[in-house]
Amino acid sequence: MKYFKKLFQSIIIFISLISLSNSSFVNYDPSNLLSCDELYSVIFTNISKITEYIDENIYYLKQKYPECIDLLVNNGRLEALDYYLDELDKRRIEYRKDLAKSIRHIKEELEDVNIKYRFQKITYKNIFPASQWAQSLDNIFIEIKFAHRHDSPGCLEVEDKKIDLKEDSLSFTGTCSLGDDHIRIEYNVNFAKKINVALSTNELGAVGRYRFTLKKAERGFWEKLLKDGEEMHSNMRIWYEMKEKYQDELMGYEKDENEENDKDNKEKENDKDDDNNKEDNKNNNKKEEKKVEEPKKEEVKNEQKKVEEPKKEEIKKEEVKKEEKKKDESKKEEKKKEEIKKEEPKKDIPKKEEKKKEEPKKEEIKKEEKKKEEPKKEEIKKKEEKKEEKKKEEVKKEEIKKEEKKKEEPKKEEKKKAESEKKKQKN
Repeated sequence: MKYFKKLFQSIIIFISLISLSNSSFVNYDPSNLLSCDELYSVIFTNISKITEYIDENIYYLKQKYPECIDLLVNNGRLEALDYYLDELDKRRIEYRKDLAKSIRHIKEELEDVNIKYRFQKITYKNIFPASQWAQSLDNIFIEIKFAHRHDSPGCLEVEDKKIDLKEDSLSFTGTCSLGDDHIRIEYNVNFAKKINVALSTNELGAVGRYRFTLKKAERGFWEKLLKDGEEMHSNMRIWYEMKEKYQDELMGYEKDENEENDKDNKEKENDKDDDNNKEDNKNNNKKEEKKVEEPKKEEVKNEQKKVEEPKKEEIKKEEVKKEEKKKDESKKEEKKKEEIKKEEPKKDIPKKEEKKKEEPKKEEIKKEEKKKEEPKKEEIKKKEEKKEEKKKEEVKKEEIKKEEKKKEEPKKEEKKKAESEKKKQKN
């Protein structure tokens, strides 16, 4: 009988398993399944439908669930993700590696954003750097100093360096820090003639300097570095050391520098005179305008006064009324105070009579309290006297004990001597 029962139970379990597997196969239809994007927009917006979706698509999930996890993580649907993973756990679908991968990916993206924006953006001060130039018949030599002036300290190194060299221009940019200042160096020049970019070179010179050796497209002498219409900056100068090096080569080509300097000085003086004349003309025009405007201003002021005078009178009248009101109020308050003072002595008379009646009563009460306290004080004194007597008796007893001990000590010593003699006799 036991054997048949076990056989019957096993048959029932087997049939139930087959029916469950068949039902799941019937429900699975890959052609009707939604993609993870569609599920996100349709089903995952309603969390209660996730369980239904998982039950219907259990086989599909074993292949596609990593995509759905990734979608939920990236879109921040944490509530739906928690519910979804709990349902996968119940069905013993292993998803942890894919979950860790999705979280790691989103962490890396967030860290990139944090690195990009966690620091405050630096504000740079733009400067045109101090520079010097010289030439030979074949080359143009330019040296840039990482500072605004030739005689001031500069940066030792430059970061984010960019060089753009063309046949008719040179651009050099870079950033550096000088103390607490953040500097952006911008050196942009347009040449008077063309250069050969392929044969030109550049290199880091002495500390805090950068050098360019630019090959001329045609051999010869350049009367100036910059093209027509472009002025030399105040911190651009001749590179005298390099000029002396090629002085012999340039003999006969170079113009007299003194003549050029005289021309430049004359042009500057003429420009200054023109500027001064313009300023004088402006000042004269301003004076004339003031003379014309002064009578107009006076007329306007007079009209304003006529308009403002009645207003001022009204304001004064209002102020006088306010002062009168204040005086009336102060008089009323004084009357009230006087009335209160008159009423106070009337109120004080019955109070004084009551105090007189209460005083003998209070004295009687105090006397009765003293009578009650006197026997208590006597009892307290007696108790203290008894305590003192006890203390004296204890002291006497202690003295008697000490005397007895002193009397017993010689007897003990005699006994010890007798015992020691007995021991000696025995030995």
